[in-house]
Amino acid sequence: MSNCRFGAKICMLIASAVGTAGCLDIETTTRVKHDGSVERTVVMTGDSLATYEGRYPYTLDEEWQKRIEKIDERRFRLTASRQFSDVDDLNKAIAGEPWRTLQLHATFQTEFEWFFTSYRFSETYLKYNPFDAVPLSDYLTKEEWQLYWQHEVGKEELASHEDSLVVESAARRFQEWMTRNQFEEYLEVFLSGVKKLGDDFLTPASVLERKEELYEASHRSIEGSDFDMLDVIFAQVLRSNVVPAALKANEGGMKDFKSRLEFQQRIFENAYQVRVEMPGLITRTNAQELEENVAVWRNFIGYGFVGDYELWVESRSLNWWFIVMCGLFLFLGLMVAAMWSMRKKRIMVEKEVV
Repeated sequence: MSNCRFGAKICMLIASAVGTAGCLDIETTTRVKHDGSVERTVVMTGDSLATYEGRYPYTLDEEWQKRIEKIDERRFRLTASRQFSDVDDLNKAIAGEPWRTLQLHATFQTEFEWFFTSYRFSETYLKYNPFDAVPLSDYLTKEEWQLYWQHEVGKEELASHEDSLVVESAARRFQEWMTRNQFEEYLEVFLSGVKKLGDDFLTPASVLERKEELYEASHRSIEGSDFDMLDVIFAQVLRSNVVPAALKANEGGMKDFKSRLEFQQRIFENAYQVRVEMPGLITRTNAQELEENVAVWRNFIGYGFVGDYELWVESRSLNWWFIVMCGLFLFLGLMVAAMWSMRKKRIMVEKEVV
């Protein structure tokens, strides 16, 4: 459950307002065949609520064959499997819905190389951060971000004390970036409510004048996942008793905001493992582990938080039919050459006799 503990740590950073229902251990296995057809199995293990409630991070509609079995008194296992004719068929099933499930996109290419055929399969986890109003580059350089995420997500050891200091500083600024993004989204919801309310004294302009005061007063509550306190804080800073009415005026926007908070937490509270079985022998991949012709990824889900993350694997298999065909042609060629040589010698002998 190391990923689950990591998810809990990130959840504290990304300030969620909804309580967790418990972690799921999720393993997807994709078997890619020579003809491009795909067999996919998703196994989710957790408590009864997590396995039965149906709020999974992947889309599993009625086309999937599902079964739930009891492991012990507290844990259950859901297994869902499905056959796909090709990767396009697979993509229709794993496309997902924004802020409801993870969105995935797969590719599969083959290349004939005479004695070999090369295969490449990729599965991209599309960026799933629902709060992205402020660029990460405003807070971290690309190098700082990579070092921080490789250590936090990839569990890579730091090379020096200086790297440790960089990671420590990056962690604080990363948290500030997430807090600022959630504040900006909440503020947009509030401003829309202010416009709809049409109060003479609480106007969008008066709110924006105190924007930084609002952030300074509310950022600790956001970091602590205490979003229910924001209306009180906003009312105190803006010196207005109609703040709750403004939020009520945009009830749909607030519902969407809380829904995205819930989605964000649900993604991080689970442990993920992806396995891809390839035709032939694997030659290259960005997976952390290889088990014969199976590539395995763990501790990767965090990478998709700030950008699309591609899991890819390449393999190669011998074209035995081509080798046999070439051997046959070679054999026939040698036979023809031998027969021609024998015929030529016979003609020469006949000429000498004459």
